[in-house]
Amino acid sequence: MWYHKYVINYELIKKYLDNQKIKVVEFYDFDKRKVKYSEKVKGWKIDKFRGDEEIVRAFVLAKLVNELGYKP
Repeated sequence: MWYHKYVINYELIKKYLDNQKIKVVEFYDFDKRKVKYSEKVKGWKIDKFRGDEEIVRAFVLAKLVNELGYKP
């Protein structure tokens, strides 16, 4: 079975999150696996990165709000 393992570029994601006008991700620390989303974000209360999927979620959420006009 063939598959491709992707490697996350953490520095690229950090730079992207830091430079967003609307901060849907108010605080993050990849080393300590902590994250704080804006109070405007509705849904589950998430306060730590349990895996790479949460890092990707933070990136996608910031992109949806800042580039595609979605409301948090």
